[in-house]
Amino acid sequence: MTDATNIAGSGSASTLITRTLPSVEATGAMARALAELLRPGDTVLLRGDLGAGKTTLVRMLAIAFGASERDIASPTFVLAHEYRTTHAGKARTAPIARIIHIDAYRVTSSDDLEAAGWDQMFDARTRTPTPIARGGSVAIIEWPDRLPPGSLAPAESLLAITLEASGETSRRMTLSIPASWSTRTEAALIRDLPPIQCRTTGTWVAPTSETYPFANERARLADLHGWLSEGYKTTREIKEREE
Repeated sequence: MTDATNIAGSGSASTLITRTLPSVEATGAMARALAELLRPGDTVLLRGDLGAGKTTLVRMLAIAFGASERDIASPTFVLAHEYRTTHAGKARTAPIARIIHIDAYRVTSSDDLEAAGWDQMFDARTRTPTPIARGGSVAIIEWPDRLPPGSLAPAESLLAITLEASGETSRRMTLSIPASWSTRTEAALIRDLPPIQCRTTGTWVAPTSETYPFANERARLADLHGWLSEGYKTTREIKEREE
């Protein structure tokens, strides 16, 4: 299920998208699309109640960037973790080499940020994630509303995600994509296309996939062969005016 609208905020319009993700695999497909959307210097605000799946989504994003799964953990007790990535994504002209994962649940003051090395992770002037030698950084922040004012770049330049548990494994995801990101091809794909289950393989496909709505080119060809060989049958008579 998808709903996309434009909302006004701070003098510009952002795109608000709501999706119902029926399984962990569907959420994983959405995470892959978000990884394609992000660029060096971006920050993601991740909101949701305890148990909504925030850290699971961070893990999926980090894996989509090529981070090692065994290195990914909840940073609740240490405020921040850093994950190094192995690839940047097909659409990027600049590599993303580091993911900064922050859980601000226990932040009480700017002293907590200073002790965690905030000024090394974020540029003091722009408040965007600082690059490292191999490339740029992105930041994903759980419980962002607990950060002191001025800790981050202006809200209208940040991607905001809210997760809600709608079942044991299903999630409701709401995205607020900044207007300044509207020129990114992936933003339009995420707005217009939901993650979908490939009817050939049964696996979930990200809206940014080059072979959407199929898992891969082989699955697409297998589906085409099914139609050409009359392997698929309709369940009702086709009316004369239908194409």
